[in-house]
Amino acid sequence: MRVLKGDDEVARHARCWGRRQVIELPAHRQALLELKRGARDAKGQDRLRTAVPGIDALFARWVDAGRNVGNLTARTVTLLDRYGETTVAAAVTEVLARGTHAPGAVGLICERLRRDAERPVPLDMQLRADLADRDVIPHALEGYDEKSKRRR
Repeated sequence: MRVLKGDDEVARHARCWGRRQVIELPAHRQALLELKRGARDAKGQDRLRTAVPGIDALFARWVDAGRNVGNLTARTVTLLDRYGETTVAAAVTEVLARGTHAPGAVGLICERLRRDAERPVPLDMQLRADLADRDVIPHALEGYDEKSKRRR
């Protein structure tokens, strides 16, 4: 099989008649990664590289598995925002040590580490702009008890 760009042959591979097979040369994959990295290195990946040692090994596993690296990067950045650098770095280290690349594994490990450290659940809560600086004035709750007794 030949791949042409205009009249120029850019690649030649033996034809494969198998079904659902991915055939590629490692050198081609590496060249593609370098081309993409040189053209536009995603800001999310930059953040992760700064905060999480070993994240490049996880990126490579995602590429090898044919995963959507952009989507998985965004999900991992969300974990970084929610759990912090230390927790995400520990989770990535554990995922790599297990020899996996499952995107959900990083999140599950982050949550387990949070529970083990007895830290509060990280919530992403957005308040309306008009509620940002409002005080909540507590009041006596006895009236609710009386109402519930009357209903019975």
